[in-house]
Amino acid sequence: MDERERAVQDAVAAYMKEQGFEYVPDTASVTMYSESSLDVEWGSAEFAERYGYGISTDPFGMNGEAMGTE
Repeated sequence: MDERERAVQDAVAAYMKEQGFEYVPDTASVTMYSESSLDVEWGSAEFAERYGYGISTDPFGMNGEAMGTE
C-alpha cells in the first residue's frame, strides 16, 4: 500500500469514527490495472494474437496472484 492510499484509508476511518461508525482501514496492497497499462489495444488483432480473448490468459501478468490460483 502506498502512502497516498494509506492517507485515504486513515481519513475515511477518522470520518467514520466522527459519524459514530467503526471502520477498519483496508491495508491490503492492491495494484489496479487498466487497458492503458497494456502495450497493445484491448480487442485488437494484436491483442488477440498475444493474449487470446483474455479469459484464460492474463494480459496484466498477475497470473492468479490477486485472487489465488484455484
